[in-house]
Amino acid sequence: MQGALTSLISATSIISPVIMTSLFAHFISKSTSVYFPGAPYLLGAILMAAAGIVAYNILKREKKKEDYPIKVLC
Repeated sequence: MQGALTSLISATSIISPVIMTSLFAHFISKSTSVYFPGAPYLLGAILMAAAGIVAYNILKREKKKEDYPIKVLC
């Protein structure tokens, strides 16, 4: 588990600067129709909200599994 998390962190450390700087450069260039230098922050907020929704749904599903009582045969 620790190795999988470390590899995901490494992958995002490589990919995210490229995506965010490209997005920033696009929205501050003179050829763009919309000047919005906060676009990388908006994308980050959208991705965090999506991750929060996924985590909420998974945790809600796991809690439903715990609600069922375990029958002990004595």
